Amino acid sequence: MNIFITLGDNLRIRIMMKKDTLEIKNNDALRVEEFIEGICADNHLHNYMGSISVAISTALSLSQGDMTLCFEKCVGGVCFTIMTEKGNFFSLLNADNQDNEFSFLLNALTDEIEVKDEGRTLDLIFYVSGVDEELAMRRKELLHEYSLNVLKFVTK
Repeated sequence: MNIFITLGDNLRIRIMMKKDTLEIKNNDALRVEEFIEGICADNHLHNYMGSISVAISTALSLSQGDMTLCFEKCVGGVCFTIMTEKGNFFSLLNADNQDNEFSFLLNALTDEIEVKDEGRTLDLIFYVSGVDEELAMRRKELLHEYSLNVLKFVTK
């Protein structure tokens, strides 16, 4: 479990209390899905598995080479960290960029995105301490809208 301590507007300290790690070679989607399923089962995150799985798969598709996927519990939520030597996650920072489907999708499915280590590390944070009904409905609408756009593209 992580504990976040906020000191001022831009300074936040994370104290790690539990961490699970998966080393990924050759973008092994099966191992990633098994890892996510195990984390969700162990931490009673069944309602969040779809959002977490799609967000992580999307983020992993932006990287090349070997990667590390870490899971950490934090106060009020969970954090999945993707570390790679060849990734550049800076393009995900613009939440309003609907032209970038990766940015749009990740920002719609996660509560916070943090890019670190010169773009080689990405934190995907999901608040799971309670269900914000309005946010859940907005995410459902965005995901539906996204799937319709993908379907239109595939059928053309």
